[in-house]
Amino acid sequence: MKNIDSRLYDITVVSPRNYFTFTPLLPKISSGMVSGGTCAEPMPAYINNRFKGNAKFIHATCTDVDPESHVIYCAPVGGQGPSFSVPYDYLVVAVGTKTNSFGIPGVEEYAYFLKEMEHAETVFNKILDNFRKASMPYVTDEEKRNLLHFVVVGGGPTGVESAGEMALLFNKYAKDSFPELMPFVQVSIVEGGSKLLPSFSLKNSAYVAKHFGKSNINMIFGKTVCEVRRDACMVKDTKSDHIEEVKCGMVLWASGLKEIELVSVLRKKWKEQTNPRALLVDQYLKLYGSENIFALGDCCKVSPSRLPDNYDYIVEQIGANSVDTLIRHRKRLSLTFPQLNDSKWNYKDKEFKEFVNDVKSEYGSHSKEGFIKILDKIDTKYVPPFPTAQNAKQQGIYLAKAFNTGSISDKNKKAFCEKWLGSIASLGGLSVVAHLPLLTLNGGLIAFFMWNFVYMIMFSSNKMRLRFIFDLIMNRLCRRQLISKGPK
Repeated sequence: MKNIDSRLYDITVVSPRNYFTFTPLLPKISSGMVSGGTCAEPMPAYINNRFKGNAKFIHATCTDVDPESHVIYCAPVGGQGPSFSVPYDYLVVAVGTKTNSFGIPGVEEYAYFLKEMEHAETVFNKILDNFRKASMPYVTDEEKRNLLHFVVVGGGPTGVESAGEMALLFNKYAKDSFPELMPFVQVSIVEGGSKLLPSFSLKNSAYVAKHFGKSNINMIFGKTVCEVRRDACMVKDTKSDHIEEVKCGMVLWASGLKEIELVSVLRKKWKEQTNPRALLVDQYLKLYGSENIFALGDCCKVSPSRLPDNYDYIVEQIGANSVDTLIRHRKRLSLTFPQLNDSKWNYKDKEFKEFVNDVKSEYGSHSKEGFIKILDKIDTKYVPPFPTAQNAKQQGIYLAKAFNTGSISDKNKKAFCEKWLGSIASLGGLSVVAHLPLLTLNGGLIAFFMWNFVYMIMFSSNKMRLRFIFDLIMNRLCRRQLISKGPK
């Protein structure tokens, strides 16, 4: 949004939240490392300062879209007032997702999530409340052990960062306030796979496991949570199906994403929307079935136009129907078809070469049928952008540029293809792991300063940067305050 030229368009932002949340900081808010205001930017003030009165903000929930009349239907937050409609010429859907409970019993009722700032503050308050309860003189040792066992479900970045921040909170700060309770404190992280941070490098995963071991974090691999109760969770072995009860005082659910209601409503409006979990968009981020509705972020899935369906166009562009010619012209064609980008298609792959040889043996080197089979094979290898903040930002910049240059309706414009810049995760304190295109970092000051530098660049305002720096300094100079956070 901040990259679009408001002199060219009348901009209206509709959101049920009147502030922007920088979600990568939520694990640090849940441990009290940073304040909630550090990762929140008031939307009305931001829009007014950024666009100088050329844009407006509506604090409401979009409940439906009429693509024929080009209007969206909205309801005021909290039901304070009647529903209303807002017209549009172009609509950009960037509503995100919510945490997926997968229909597992008890998750919605008893587990804690980490998608909003309020979630993070609720988690922090729950941690302090459990310590308060455990400090009562009438509480038995067994009850203390159960109250102070915190279970994190999910070994991805959110789960790992949350577990690391919890361990740091307990090992470094809580021991000063509750020294008598420290023998009863335990953090566990449950991961269905065989390692933490599976999207990072093997060296990163090994470092995380070693660091968590030193931090006394109990790592449970090859198991999933099949039920959450008020004071326990049921853990199931993925191989033997054996189920055991794990007593705990809190379950933090950091596993899976699910579409919000508006996405479900939109999907039903076009037969082309065949994905059951997200909005399908083409390589230009335009919704299939629509001409003027676009989507970005984890509410959508990029599915480029199929190469076999564009056989005639491809042959016309490269002058032949052979894979060798396609390889020579792949960079130019990848501007239209991202599945031909070098980051998506490894034409030197042994399996692909064997497939091409088999096709040539059956159909010859220049047959239409054989070339279509090869194009279809390339299509199947395409992996859409992962639902990360990094990719969502790139998509936002891409759409803003298309709007600003007037190419948003140009069928010959460049297709979107994300550029992987690396992955980075904080384990608490100075411990950071980074999986980058050219190197891997495990701990150390370089990784720590890189984490802070990257996120400060991504902040939407200087105010957020200053507050974050202030929080960092105060955490280094002063003892972290274990005080419950009230509603704002």
